[in-house]
Amino acid sequence: RPAAATGGLALYGLVRKNRAGRRKSEVLGLELCVREGDLRFYDPSSGEFLPTVRELHAERAAAEQRIAALEAQLRALRQSD
Repeated sequence: RPAAATGGLALYGLVRKNRAGRRKSEVLGLELCVREGDLRFYDPSSGEFLPTVRELHAERAAAEQRIAALEAQLRALRQSD
């Protein structure tokens, strides 16, 4: 129940696992589970897990490396003109 309906007190209850072994958050529209030791969020509408902070950092580092390589190629092309 919403906190307003309980006089400002938040009530929490156990959320049972679904068939996939995940717990659904109605508020977030996501499912939660432990996967490979990490708490993971699963988006049932896309059928994909949301990336972890570690994965986001790795993706950003890879993107920054690609940008640096492209910038170097662009500089080389400008110098060859």
